[in-house]
Amino acid sequence: MEIKEPRGLGYGQPLKLLLNKISKANLRFLWMNNIQRGGIDLLIRAVKKLPDAHLVLIGEGSQRGAMMSFTKRLNASDRVTFTGHISRREMWVHLMKASLFAMPTRASFHEGSNRAVLEAMLCGLPVVVTRTGGLPELIVDGGNGFVVEPGDVEGLVRAITTLLHDPKLRESMGRANKLKAKKYSIDVLTSKRYEYLAMLSRGA
Repeated sequence: MEIKEPRGLGYGQPLKLLLNKISKANLRFLWMNNIQRGGIDLLIRAVKKLPDAHLVLIGEGSQRGAMMSFTKRLNASDRVTFTGHISRREMWVHLMKASLFAMPTRASFHEGSNRAVLEAMLCGLPVVVTRTGGLPELIVDGGNGFVVEPGDVEGLVRAITTLLHDPKLRESMGRANKLKAKKYSIDVLTSKRYEYLAMLSRGA
């Protein structure tokens, strides 16, 4: 079947791939960003407590080797995949195959609306984040995903477990995310357009 990259963030080349039904034993959740910050260790600890799940970590960074060693120490290497740097095309394939997207961060970590979260939302994935930075502005707890407290591995496990074992909830949250991400990207583009027009007006 043909899958097109979600519109809204500037992409659009079609991908051709076969999506197999994901069995209960192969439910996967995804994280993608620079592997040198955030709370990747929290996700690795969480997947150790989730017997039916597999974690896919997309990205490079100075902490990748340390996180791989940490995964081995927890005897979770068979439950975690480190993709390293991959193309955008491969990234979309992983997003389309995932059951959900999770991005836990620590209390000291702050950033605005995260592009990786928006891309997951555009793909119709439910999202689990922590109550830090601008992430709670995108995700309404219990509405289009779950918001857990920074460093709360048990809360992370509960949120992921709920989503992995409730396909209807994943579907409804995914639909809400797709709509919200599209509106958000349109609002951002519109805002930038107005800023550009205002700049031209001032320069006239």
